[in-house]
Amino acid sequence: MIAAEPALAVELSAAQLDNALAATANFVDLKSPFTLGHSVALADLAAEAGHRLGLPREEVLMLRRAGLVHGFGRLGGSNSIWDRPGPLTAGEWERVRMYPYLTERMLHQSVALAPLGEIAVQHRERLDGSGYPRGLSGGAISRHARVLGAADAYRSMREPRPHRPARPAEEAAAEMRAGVRAGRLDGTAVEAVLQAAGHRLPRRREAMSGLTAREVEVLILLARGLSNKQIAERLVITPKTAGNHVEHIYAKIGHQPQRCPLGHSLRPAGISRRAGALQGRLAFAARKYPQPKQVRLTARLMILYFLGGSHGNQPPFRCPGLLFHGSR
Repeated sequence: MIAAEPALAVELSAAQLDNALAATANFVDLKSPFTLGHSVALADLAAEAGHRLGLPREEVLMLRRAGLVHGFGRLGGSNSIWDRPGPLTAGEWERVRMYPYLTERMLHQSVALAPLGEIAVQHRERLDGSGYPRGLSGGAISRHARVLGAADAYRSMREPRPHRPARPAEEAAAEMRAGVRAGRLDGTAVEAVLQAAGHRLPRRREAMSGLTAREVEVLILLARGLSNKQIAERLVITPKTAGNHVEHIYAKIGHQPQRCPLGHSLRPAGISRRAGALQGRLAFAARKYPQPKQVRLTARLMILYFLGGSHGNQPPFRCPGLLFHGSR
């Protein structure tokens, strides 16, 4: 019937669409007194974070619109759940976990809004797979969803909820960075969100050998035994870019790769007394654990090890029969 009635076929301009989405978002937020204004505030924060990340204008606009629509699925949940001051039952938690999916299904009905749903449905996913609704992890979560998820987490903590008061800004920022260290939130997205919210960035410590923050991230993942392809998926970059980062790391180190007794590349040797002390352990590992994957992993551990003890807060890296800690 709508298709047969020309008067209903109204096309909105970009500005009119933004106004319509904001009005709908405000209406959805009226469902609970604890979420009044949440969607618009989240959308503005996510858009500013995207701008600080250098995203193109079109992507920043899409990120803002995704923020406006992210909570549409909450209409499918009862207020007895959203306004509950006490703990939720298992069944109630399942209803909560469904709301991003319901948002996606609503927006999927429109060709113009479906791309927003693809971002919004992932805003509660976490890098370690602990999120919902699908339990996605790593590279399966888009960059836009990572920013939107970080913005949502921050705004939610800064607002009162039925089971707690609003959290102070510094406490919320500390909790966000703890989520990064735990592997749940994307570090780049979190810092962009915090900067957009007015927080000062932590003083950047210069890495040894002149490595950039991204190269340190690549190095840590390399030391954990990940391939270039796996590193690319984890950091949402291309395998070629990951490979370039690896080559830059070795170039900054300033040494050519050497060979282990089995012919596998070891990078590098003789960089410091710490690295030299590990060569004996590496040779022992090559004799005792001749499998190529284990030897490569041991070599990668040595790379991280000689860079210094600045990663002492990282968990230990394990190899069969060996246990290295970055602070030793």
